[in-house]
Amino acid sequence: APPVDHAMNRYDGDDNEDGIPMIDVMEMSRSCRLIKIFALIDCALMIVFAVYNQFFLIGVPLAICGWFGAAKLQRLPLFIYIIFILLSIAFRIFLAYYYFSWLMVALSVVSVLLELYILKQTIYICRKIPALSSHDMRMLQELSQGFI
Repeated sequence: APPVDHAMNRYDGDDNEDGIPMIDVMEMSRSCRLIKIFALIDCALMIVFAVYNQFFLIGVPLAICGWFGAAKLQRLPLFIYIIFILLSIAFRIFLAYYYFSWLMVALSVVSVLLELYILKQTIYICRKIPALSSHDMRMLQELSQGFI
């Protein structure tokens, strides 16, 4: 019997590309789902903030880029979402400094740490997309069917 391939990255289809190990495809699927969820949350928050100041409507298409980039595995929308995350982090730090209270600082620290984690996952996806084979792309698209 042939030895078991624990890396699970062999594909005997028409493509001659190696792609990435299956465990990384599953990790990318989880990360894409996380990015889509938080992009929708960011979009909703921008709409709520726009009630107070219409300037925040600028953030809505930027947040939608995060959902679109994670859903379609496209790097340009994900780079736009990375810029949005960095601006969001800067804004939260500004709010904590400008409206200083211990509650605001605590909420800002939690939200900045969460945004940093989303930033890390988005950068991870951006780095992995070029290494995907066409088989890996099809697998990820099948795993991420649906809205979220």
